[in-house]
Amino acid sequence: MTRSLATANPTITRGKTIQWQLNSLEREIILVLKMIQQSDKAIALCLQIYPGKINNNLPEGLSVSILDRTNQTCLSAQAKDSNDWMQLEFSCQPGEQFKIEMNLAGVSMLEQFIV
Repeated sequence: MTRSLATANPTITRGKTIQWQLNSLEREIILVLKMIQQSDKAIALCLQIYPGKINNNLPEGLSVSILDRTNQTCLSAQAKDSNDWMQLEFSCQPGEQFKIEMNLAGVSMLEQFIV
């Protein structure tokens, strides 16, 4: 755990590389999730999506959605042809579950989280 000097609120940042094999092309993105504890009952989350080491821009048409525990979409964004990153900000309560759904060219990937 790291502490932010500006807010003194506990902050955790983690990243993960996601890869797609589409026909003969390999596409890669990097998910970075930052969690900032705002109080005992609220945690702010910031999801950032970056292109992998192969490309300078996100794959065009990449869609990213935040789903709640009932699989309802809470937030979503879609990459355009020149986006080099995307960001989604939301908040949760400790113990709350959510999912990040990524879709590219009809191929979906799902990452599940418990705050």
